[in-house]
Amino acid sequence: MSAKIRSLAVKGFRAYGGAEQVLSLPGDIAVVWGPNSKGKTSLGEAFEFLLTGCISRRELMASSQDEFADALRNAHLADGQEVYVAATIIAPDGAEHEVKRVLTSDYAKRQDCASRLEIDGAIAEEADLAALGIVLSQPPLQAPVLAQHTLSHIFSVKPADRATYFKALFEITDLDDLRNEIAGLAGELAAPTDAALAKFDRCLEHRLMKPLLSSVERKIPDQTGMSGKLDECIAALLKDSGSAVPETTDDRRAALAGLLADVRSKSFPVRGFNRAALAGWSEPGASVWKQLQTYAGEKAKVDEKTRQLAALFVEALKLPGVGELAEPADCPLCGTRNALTPARMHLIRQHVADTEGFQKAEKEANAAITQLLTSAWNLAEAATAALPSFLKAAAGKRRKEGFAVARLRELLGDEAAAVVEPWLTNVRPVMRLSAALRRRAATLHEQLEQIAANVGGAEIDTEALGVEFKALAEQRTLSRRRSRPMTRPPPTFARP
Repeated sequence: MSAKIRSLAVKGFRAYGGAEQVLSLPGDIAVVWGPNSKGKTSLGEAFEFLLTGCISRRELMASSQDEFADALRNAHLADGQEVYVAATIIAPDGAEHEVKRVLTSDYAKRQDCASRLEIDGAIAEEADLAALGIVLSQPPLQAPVLAQHTLSHIFSVKPADRATYFKALFEITDLDDLRNEIAGLAGELAAPTDAALAKFDRCLEHRLMKPLLSSVERKIPDQTGMSGKLDECIAALLKDSGSAVPETTDDRRAALAGLLADVRSKSFPVRGFNRAALAGWSEPGASVWKQLQTYAGEKAKVDEKTRQLAALFVEALKLPGVGELAEPADCPLCGTRNALTPARMHLIRQHVADTEGFQKAEKEANAAITQLLTSAWNLAEAATAALPSFLKAAAGKRRKEGFAVARLRELLGDEAAAVVEPWLTNVRPVMRLSAALRRRAATLHEQLEQIAANVGGAEIDTEALGVEFKALAEQRTLSRRRSRPMTRPPPTFARP
């Protein structure tokens, strides 16, 4: 068993600042990814410094060692802060150890750096690392760290020296294990299942879009670049069809949508799927029912004969001199002598006073009934308007236009079972619920028309009307929810 590194901690070393950065390595193989200038090389050199107390790049690449003066300590680190690299190592015997190297003196002109190595908190030498299963090679590449500059050196030496170096760094079993791991991972790789990528692949098959989008396969652009590419594709499609190419992106996309609808309509009348959302509607408010209840109460206070004569009494009181009658007078309506006496006029005025509340309530009741009529009518109309166009057309018209399930199955081919049947499963309940909603709204509207035609003579069952409107609201909610699932099959069926 070889030594295993389980974590690496770095503070103040090269690209790493004053806060300790810890890299956990729970597995046997780890991949560290990052863009340029984010610390990958510094991480490798931190491990090299931990094991050897130096970095080989100074020996291999610098034209002058002065170039690496003050190269290890982060330039932005405050004075007095410690610079170190530490690692948790699992030895071949399974014991866990902490290896730490502290920078005590940085590189200077013509002077090497100096450091202090600690193993489990005790001062140690590089030779003590062998007890942990870490065997160093010969200078200048003592540590098992491969980088661009180390690879250049390795391939410049003799083949025998190169083989010796690799054997010192990796056991043969390690290389075999690495190869087997990579081979196993390659077998697990699979193309991602993504609807957007599938659409992109289909676009690449198009003769016009392939040359425009081929560059995207090599390098994915940012959002602005991708939008520009799509705009170019839209312009190319419009131009190829002989259509005018609008100036703005939004207008181009709208033009392409119209062109696509025209192309699809040649295969199938897709506009038959068009539908509007169910228009807003709310249950009649409490004030409506209160007006009807008030009317019922006022009506019960006044007998029917008085209600019928109320208008006549009001007009009689408007006659000149009648309202202030002090002695008997002839009736101006029938001519009866001394028919109107002060006592009778007092009684008439009392009847008028008794019916004022009723007349007001009757007027408000008429307005409430009109509001209920409008509400029921609007809901019936909205339920019809919200249906897909093909459900509002007569069967003969649908057949004439070619809107038929058999035609859908024919166009979809192998995809028919996965598309048409689920679609029909969703459409049928929508049809039934919409029809039931329209019937209930129409029935209620008819009932309200009969009440409106004879408000004074009919008994208005306010409670029953409230129950009907409550049921209507619940049925509308159910119809609205049920119509949300797929009411049209996906547009793939209409490929030209």
